[in-house]
Order: sequence, then C-alpha cells, then structure tokens
Amino acid sequence: PTKRERVFKPAAVTSLAVSRYPLEEYCLSLLLQNPELRESALALSPEHFEGTENREIFIVWMEASDVEKMRLGLDVSLHEYLDRLLSRALPPSTEKEIEVALADSIRRLWEQRLRKLKSLESILISEAESDGDKNIIKEQVELLLQRSLEPTTQLKDVFEKAKRGGRGVRK
Repeated sequence: PTKRERVFKPAAVTSLAVSRYPLEEYCLSLLLQNPELRESALALSPEHFEGTENREIFIVWMEASDVEKMRLGLDVSLHEYLDRLLSRALPPSTEKEIEVALADSIRRLWEQRLRKLKSLESILISEAESDGDKNIIKEQVELLLQRSLEPTTQLKDVFEKAKRGGRGVRK
C-alpha cells in the first residue's frame, strides 16, 4: 500500500464504526459528560439502545456511581469505546440547553423503540393470519391487539409531549 492508503484507510473504518447509532452515542455522551443529568435519564431502559456496546455501557452506567466504577464493570474491550464517548466533542451549551438536548434525545430514543415495537406487532399479526386454524388466528390476533395498545398509547403520548414542547418522557 502507498503512504496515502496506509494513512487514509484506518480512519475510514473507524468513522464507520463510530457512527452506527449516532443518537444513542450522543445520548450516552451527554450522560457520561454530565453526571448531574442522571435523574433525567430514569425514563430510559437498556431496551432503548439497539447497539450492543451502547446497551452494555448504559447498563453499567445505571449501576455505577462514577466513570472509574464503570470502567471496572465493563469488559476491557469496551474501554476504548467508553473513552471515545467521554471525549466526544459536544457543542458548548448552558446547563439548560444540555437538559433540553438530553430530553430531546430521550424522546427520540422512545420514538424509535415504540416504532420498532409497532413494526414487530404488524409482522406478528401478518404471521398469525398466514398460519393455520382460523380460531387460533383469531385468539392470537386478539392477544396481539391487546398487547399493542400500550406501545400505541405511549407513542401517542410521546408525540403529544413533543407538540406541546414538553420534551422528554417520564415514567
């Protein structure tokens, strides 16, 4: 490889790996760099993080009281990623702007999770309708519809809060 290829190639690979779940990474960076926001993130659960690394870091973050305790709880392979999140450049902001940014990130993570649940629900209903006995299908569809009301209601609440400007989701 030429000098240019040696220098350029690793940077391209790294940037692809970093930006796979940008919203999750941004939210984690806000939380890690602003420990005073811990209470604001109580509306989140590990299920809101699709990225395995992000989910693992969030789980350990919920249990640990500081970064050094987090590091002890994390697999060594995640230490470099944790350092990237801790050193990620965030725009200079006031405390209020950071709180609003976190609330908006949490709301968007909720939206993503609830949309994913609704999509999964549609798939399950389609599968139930394409499988055998009509009575069994009817029971399965009714059960799925009952379960589907909760994410639908939650998604509606998320959008209404966003419209009113009441950012974030509290449970």
